[in-house]
Amino acid sequence: MPGKPFRSKIEPFYDLIVQARRNRMTWEEIAETIRQKGTACTRQAVQDYFKRHKTLRHPMGMEPRPEAPKRVPTDPTPKQPDNPAQATKKSPQEMEEEFLRESAKRQNKPTAFPIADLNE
Repeated sequence: MPGKPFRSKIEPFYDLIVQARRNRMTWEEIAETIRQKGTACTRQAVQDYFKRHKTLRHPMGMEPRPEAPKRVPTDPTPKQPDNPAQATKKSPQEMEEEFLRESAKRQNKPTAFPIADLNE
């Protein structure tokens, strides 16, 4: 096989083209940016290259690896709603159990001031 396979002059600018299109630049503005970087091209060449590259199929086994989804750290403590009315409704049994747990905590907790005996 003589020579190298064809490679577009615009190929090194693919990421620039994608970013420019996301920023709503026109094909002519993108072509002008590439020309300023020293590569001769036209609006139609940029548009055709992008359209062809976007639909390009990769040979089996040569597909680019998909990016792994970014993991968002989770807070171990559940966030309390700002509005108590938005809190999840509890059954009467759950409310009673919670009340008993809280009152047991208060009974076991020493008070800051000694309570005077009223009978004395």
